[in-house]
Amino acid sequence: MRPLRIGVMGCASFAWRSMIPALMECDGVDLVAVASRTHDKAQKFSQHFNCEPLVGYEALLSREDIEAIYMPLPTGLHEEWVIKSLEARKHLLVEKSFAKNFSSAKKMIDLARARKCLVIENFLFPHHSQHSWVTEKIKRAELGQIHLFRSTFGFPPLKKDNFRYDPHLGGGALLDAGAYVVKAAQIFLEGDLVLLGATLHYDDKLGVDIYGDAMFTNSNGQVAQVSFGFDFYYQCQYEI
Repeated sequence: MRPLRIGVMGCASFAWRSMIPALMECDGVDLVAVASRTHDKAQKFSQHFNCEPLVGYEALLSREDIEAIYMPLPTGLHEEWVIKSLEARKHLLVEKSFAKNFSSAKKMIDLARARKCLVIENFLFPHHSQHSWVTEKIKRAELGQIHLFRSTFGFPPLKKDNFRYDPHLGGGALLDAGAYVVKAAQIFLEGDLVLLGATLHYDDKLGVDIYGDAMFTNSNGQVAQVSFGFDFYYQCQYEI
């Protein structure tokens, strides 16, 4: 079986550190090209990962030898480039958070179905073996009956020019740090989660939310309590 031919749209640091090396370890994947808004970044990535540099994201979409796109762009750019990619009939692996809101997500998913393209939101952490170990403990009922899941993910303030502080790029703690704790609750609690209540605190000068909390429940009466933010000391934990 021939490998899946992939292009990378955007030269994010996470793509450099983690995702592109992981993709290159897959036997069934062939990294064809990396596209950036600037020639220097595209050239840096292409030399390091032995692929073709492309300037401009549109350059990926016109390539018939690229079947799928990995998109590590900020959330605020996803709708535009996911739609353009789907119109070019490219499959997509899109970094979290997939969309800024429900209507945007629905618009993209509806188009993916119409174009018969696969779209996946990329979360790396669920594939870590430590979470599989916890899941097995739950399945074997070694923890007893689960009543509560509690999780916190946060880190100290970032540099003020960080894209996470830019509302036009989908910045804010909810779409960044908050996505992880909500995803973790979905993994470890059964069934669909229903929001019971939430708070979100904004920095008026930055124009984005910087921390928040939420409580969920499911049909079994289990409860999830999550908190997240950009103004914490570093925290990355959950308890069941």
